[in-house]
Amino acid sequence: MKRTRLIREYLKNLKTDKKPLVQPNYIVERLLKNTRLNDKGCWIRGKDSSVYTYVTFPNSQRLAHKVSYEVFNGKQLDHYGCHHCDVKACINPDHIFDGTQSDNVKDAIRKGRIFRLQLKARV
Repeated sequence: MKRTRLIREYLKNLKTDKKPLVQPNYIVERLLKNTRLNDKGCWIRGKDSSVYTYVTFPNSQRLAHKVSYEVFNGKQLDHYGCHHCDVKACINPDHIFDGTQSDNVKDAIRKGRIFRLQLKARV
């Protein structure tokens, strides 16, 4: 089975209403290469889910979750590509939101991933 057909079948079976906009097949192919679904609905790209992954193009490398957001939503990120799911290797466009660094830190504090240190001045 050709890779483009596999990609179409993969996209058809995903649990999302979003389909890629008209994009060259090689972008979607590179994006979905070595991608698998986990039990939380994350599209995990690569073997290790604790690291960000990149898509390599002829003249550059880009973060895979940002490319996924742009391909499936049809618009570029204005700031960061923040994850609702907190999985760095997730490229599911439903799990990514456009936010500032401040939004990302507030999200992490709210979820208990980082804690605010309250320092008291010594008297």
